[in-house]
Order: sequence, then structure tokens, then C-alpha cells
Amino acid sequence: MCVICGQLYCPTNCPEYDPREDPWHDNEVYSFCEMCKGTFLGESRICKECEERLDKIQDTEIEFDPINHVYTVDGKTVPCVSDIVAVFGKDIEEGDDLELKMDAAAERGTTCHKVIETYLRHMVPEYPDEYEPYVDAIRLFLSEHQIQPIFIEQPIYSAEHNYAGTPDLLCFFDGYLTLIDYKFVSQIAKTKVKAQLNAYCKAYEEQEIYPEFLYAVQFLKDGTYRLYPVKWDDTEIEVALNLWDLKHKKHPRGEIT
Repeated sequence: MCVICGQLYCPTNCPEYDPREDPWHDNEVYSFCEMCKGTFLGESRICKECEERLDKIQDTEIEFDPINHVYTVDGKTVPCVSDIVAVFGKDIEEGDDLELKMDAAAERGTTCHKVIETYLRHMVPEYPDEYEPYVDAIRLFLSEHQIQPIFIEQPIYSAEHNYAGTPDLLCFFDGYLTLIDYKFVSQIAKTKVKAQLNAYCKAYEEQEIYPEFLYAVQFLKDGTYRLYPVKWDDTEIEVALNLWDLKHKKHPRGEIT
């Protein structure tokens, strides 16, 4: 019996109805889905419908060509999120020999992404000694937050906007469904990372998955990290998509339309 209105099992009548407080259902176990916030019969953290949505993402045939930096989805080539948002600049390293520093930062980022993945899978990572300060920052970050991974670098595709990309991490972060992007450079292109995370959100939204929080994590060479909350906002990614479409507009032969 509903403790709010007194009727039998009335989640449609009383949005605040909690079956776990209903004495008529003492013999059944109900849970709240931490993804869609709905009530369901069972003891898992995610309801069957949300599990099916996650399975659908994993079942999509997405391949990435790192040389040409393009994705292929079900045999069709589609642009990459990172290329679309590149209009907003690049993450940079401070100091001289900038090109060499950026090459080193790219290699460091690839290695440290793998370190995080290895830790999240409860294994011991291997890495060059020179990256130890960044790994210290990773360990500090993981020790200060509760992280339960859902997807680790799982590609996702937006059918509506025809792009694909690979978010760093979708997880329960301190109890909330969260999308996270990692950075291993001294200065972050903040507008770009906002556009990138919101592009991933738009793709997840098509699958009825709605992260509650977006974060960029900057790991620093002094063994610390910075956690940046990112606003869920389409402004930048919509601009980037419009510019991408204009850049790749096809003009009729002999005309500029």
C-alpha cells in the first residue's frame, strides 16, 4: 500500500512512491536504477532496460583508423569527434621546442590512459619511470574518489549527427553517472574539451543514457590533479558541427554556392 496516498502499488499516481517502504511488498526486493532512476524488481544497480541500452552501444560495429583519424561504423566512414572540435584549438605544453613537447605529451597521454585502464581493471600497470609523477597523480585521483566503470574507452556513434568518438570513461563517479575525459598536458583547451564531452553526451542521449555530471581531469607532473566540472551545454558542439559541415560542403562543378 502506498504510504503517500494509501492505494495499492501506485507509482503512476505518486511519483515519490517507494515500493521499498510499502509493507505490501515485503517479500519482494526493489531497487532504483542508477542510470534512469526508475524503480525495478531486483537487486542490481542497473535495470534490464538500461543494460540493453549499454549492450546496444557495445554491439555497434565501430572501427577506428588512427592513421587517417576516421571511424567506420557498419562499413561507413564517419568523422571523428576530436577532428570536429579541433576548431577550438589544442591542449598545449609550456616551454621551448613546442612540437617536440607535444609529441612527448601525446605519447605520455597514450601510456597514462592505459595506466588508468589497468588500475580500473584491478591490475598492475607497467610504464616508463619518467611517467612516475603522472602515475602518482593517477593513484591520488583514484584513491580520493569512488569509481565504478561502465565503459572504459568504448567507442560510441551518433546516428543523428553522423560522428563517432571514444570517451575516456563512463562510470559511477562518487555515486553518480558521470562522463570523464583525461588530460596530461600543462594547459587544457577548455572550450574544446567542453565541446568534446557534450558531443559524447549527445551520442549517449540517442541511446537514452544521460550522464548526470561531466568532468575533465588534468593530471600534473607534480603528482597532483585538477578536476574541472564541465557544463552540459550544446553551444560549442553545435558551432563545431556547423563549421564542419560548411568546411566539407560539396559545391556543384563550376559554381560556388
